Amino acid sequence: MRLRKFMLASAALIMVLGLLVVVPVHAQVTFDDWKGVWFQGAIKEKGLISNTSGTQKATDQIPAYIFVQCWNEGPMTLDSVLIQQLMGAWEVFPYIGQVLNDNPLDYVVYSLLNPGDDPSGMTETLLVVLSIKGKEKNGELAKGQVKSVSGAIVYNLPDGSNLSSQESVKMKMIPQDKVPPDVIAACGPLCTACP
Repeated sequence: MRLRKFMLASAALIMVLGLLVVVPVHAQVTFDDWKGVWFQGAIKEKGLISNTSGTQKATDQIPAYIFVQCWNEGPMTLDSVLIQQLMGAWEVFPYIGQVLNDNPLDYVVYSLLNPGDDPSGMTETLLVVLSIKGKEKNGELAKGQVKSVSGAIVYNLPDGSNLSSQESVKMKMIPQDKVPPDVIAACGPLCTACP
């Protein structure tokens, strides 16, 4: 009887130890796992162009990429680069967003650009709120998407007109080897993740 109890206990112990060896233990995704990630998609604009002649409706869909540079703690901010195709050329805009919650797989970022903040003088004001979601696989960031919750922008156009529009953003995470070389070239050293 003692031998049988000993054998059962030994078998149970071996099974538990076996599970500890076989079942992989992995870390959870953190905000740092987003560093160096690329997103591809489009920005849809719908609004009005205004000038001395009056106003007219305007819509546009702009091809765009986002590169995540850094995460900064206290207050949590996301440093990234927006690369969008404007008038046939890739334009690069550094973007700093405030992170509203601490779940690295489901968070909200907002950014407010006030008049005078854009050194190019093209953007008069911008408010955008983005929802960023990711999926974890074996402890690594496997998928990600960016969607706008809301967004509005006012541009000063080169001809003296103004574009006031709602912005809608929809992007998906892509591997770096899927980013066109001309996008990477336009971004230059800005598209380098922080250490």
